[in-house]
Amino acid sequence: MDMVPLNKTSQVVQESGLLTVNRKVVKTVIHRVVSDVPGVVQLGGDSIWKRLFRWLGLRPSIRGIELELADGEAAMTLTLVTRLGARVPEIAAEARRRVKRALKEQLGIDVRTVNVNITSVKVGAADRGAYEDVDPSAQEDRSRSRRFDFEDEAPL
Repeated sequence: MDMVPLNKTSQVVQESGLLTVNRKVVKTVIHRVVSDVPGVVQLGGDSIWKRLFRWLGLRPSIRGIELELADGEAAMTLTLVTRLGARVPEIAAEARRRVKRALKEQLGIDVRTVNVNITSVKVGAADRGAYEDVDPSAQEDRSRSRRFDFEDEAPL
């Protein structure tokens, strides 16, 4: 069976007939399962469009899942943002295991491959209050930008 990236459904042959599953259903199951993996902050990362949708009070579409469907099979690439300090190989293995089990048990779809891309890490709520991007060079720049201390008055 050839994997087709734009295939909108997956058909699973069952004893009593044919089960057709829409790709939105498959993506929703994957999103729910991967979001619950410890260490995963979000799928797809933050984009300007995602922030704009939230600002407007709209719900953005599911991001971070590239899905290829064939009859009874799926292959995918997951794009994740993880928590700083989390063990990324363990997160990837757990995401793969949960996705394979959920799709097989809930939809009857066999998973051929689950590729995982980590695009960013974020500092957790326990560390800084809310999740925020971690860029070590930005923190270095902040310390360099404090050239003058305006709280101390200069002698006249």
